[in-house]
Amino acid sequence: MFSLAGLQVSNNHVLGLFSGILGWIFAWYSLVLVTADVTAQQFPITPTRDQYWGILFAVILGLVSWLQRMFAIQGDTSEQGSKKETLADMLHESDDE
Repeated sequence: MFSLAGLQVSNNHVLGLFSGILGWIFAWYSLVLVTADVTAQQFPITPTRDQYWGILFAVILGLVSWLQRMFAIQGDTSEQGSKKETLADMLHESDDE
């Protein structure tokens, strides 16, 4: 486990990042295949220069969405562990009201 920009990152998180980016790359290439010329009989389709810009955009989106999820899951580091509340505690509080 290591720390990255205030986040506690484990090997599972890194594996999630790489598998997520791989998913974005597959989605990008599926768009390349779908938008290919109908008469083109070759496979694999070679992406155009503009489509290569799309792969860069896809990888950046994958990284940003992973960071967003990581911050949403872990929250503020100063508040982590400060209030341990379980589902049973929340249900008990609602019964008291």
